[in-house]
Amino acid sequence: MIRDKKIVALCTSRIFDPQIQSFIEILNEELKLENAWLWIYAINSDIYWSEDTLPAETSVFDHIQYDHVDAIVIMDEKIKSHEVSQKIISRASGHNTPVIVVDGEYDGCVSISYDYAGGFEKVVRHVIEDHGVKRPHFMAGIIRQTWFRNSIKGWRADIL
Repeated sequence: MIRDKKIVALCTSRIFDPQIQSFIEILNEELKLENAWLWIYAINSDIYWSEDTLPAETSVFDHIQYDHVDAIVIMDEKIKSHEVSQKIISRASGHNTPVIVVDGEYDGCVSISYDYAGGFEKVVRHVIEDHGVKRPHFMAGIIRQTWFRNSIKGWRADIL
């Protein structure tokens, strides 16, 4: 807290992406209503869940001022590194700072998840019913990703 304002640190990647910009704008407007500031810690790279060689820019997260921050929001699916996210969570825990993880699950954190299966099911149903596709094919990303596993559930709900 600084000058009677709470501070929320957002940890993310690729803030030039329109989806991220929209999230930041909405979060910032909501925080202003709660008399809070948003500090943004961001990298520009996609790590793609490759934990072997993390880019040097991830060190930006080492500069989070935990003694001033009242809460941390981690956009796990945007950072795409369990190691980086876990490091932030561990440091926050040492300062008794609560952590909210968007699109990920970690012990001791509040998780916010999107309904990928439900959303994907609606898209598939639309393609089949409204566009008359008879034999759709499914192609997705890395099987370890939550998005992939949940998309498969949505796909199977309509196809099988």
